[in-house]
Amino acid sequence: LNTAFYCEPTATVADIMKSDVLVVDSDLPVAQLAEQMTAAKPGLYPVVEEGVLMGSISRADVLKALLDASVRYHHKSAPPKGSQPKNPQG
Repeated sequence: LNTAFYCEPTATVADIMKSDVLVVDSDLPVAQLAEQMTAAKPGLYPVVEEGVLMGSISRADVLKALLDASVRYHHKSAPPKGSQPKNPQG
């Protein structure tokens, strides 16, 4: 790496970048992006709004958001601590 850096010109970023990048809109639901990620392989997606780059989102970001939503859902639906479950047989 050191030899390539100091001796000969190397390829430019433009020479090796991907131009067919999969981007996502900022208003896309996270669950829908997770579904798309099962078919596509990028680990990082540029996020755009009206064609302007707003940031990026990774697979790890999506997994964390889904996990957080699942924990919140289960926390809301859990019976209060100390309460006894109702007996369905009466």
